[in-house]
Amino acid sequence: MPQRNVGLTATYFAYDTANDTGKTGDAANHTLRIIEDGSSAAPAASPSEVDATNCPGVYKVAIAAGENDCVFATLCGKSSTADIVIVPVSWTNEHNMAQISGDATAADNAELDYDGTGYAKANSTIGTATAVTNEVTADVTKISGDATAADNLELDYDGTGLARANSTIGTVTDVTNAVTADTTKISGSTAAADNLEASALSMAILTVNTGNTAATTTSFATASLTSTSANAYVGRIVVGNTSGQAMYRQVANVTASSWDAVNSETILTVSTMTAAPSDDDTLVLI
Repeated sequence: MPQRNVGLTATYFAYDTANDTGKTGDAANHTLRIIEDGSSAAPAASPSEVDATNCPGVYKVAIAAGENDCVFATLCGKSSTADIVIVPVSWTNEHNMAQISGDATAADNAELDYDGTGYAKANSTIGTATAVTNEVTADVTKISGDATAADNLELDYDGTGLARANSTIGTVTDVTNAVTADTTKISGSTAAADNLEASALSMAILTVNTGNTAATTTSFATASLTSTSANAYVGRIVVGNTSGQAMYRQVANVTASSWDAVNSETILTVSTMTAAPSDDDTLVLI
């Protein structure tokens, strides 16, 4: 696209109306005008023919930068040769900001600042920022002046991972808070971890309920199980889990189980315990 205040070469057509064709060899007879945003003036350069053989009727003329200092321009004119019409051509200029507030250096510096070259603002200062309350988005390319440190931080947190071959960690003497971890291996074996998971998921914490059925040394009721099938839990064991209860850490074998549909609880029959569990005592079904 042509730019304002930048020279260009304009082409136009000389039409022979009598013969319905382009007119050749007629450049010396052309009187041209360039109209800049409505103001007419003659271009300084003289026109010449482009190619009489292959482009008959096409002429060109150089338009100087000062002659193209407008938004909208039209090149037109006339020929002194009878029956020849100069067909006007028009163009719209793209604005080329050559100055900022009348200062060409300011425009040049702005160009450097935004065309990728960069501009050192040695004489510029920025006001003091007392508080930043909004979110600030930044691409940190260095940490304490070190680009490698920034790259390694990116690796550590973008999912790639960073091998800290030259780093050490201090000795951890005590961990007092809860540690949440997903153990995917035991002694290097994922199968061991999976098997332990399956075993743990098969266990259940049972709460003794004596409100409907009294507990004895060989049976108790619990609402912690859901199977309604007879003897669904035979072959499993229960371990006392409530500190201070009579059968704390005592182990008993489940020899029978039945579903009490009226009270929606399971009655477990177990090998003889040293004492009957109390209401709300807990046991682990393994």
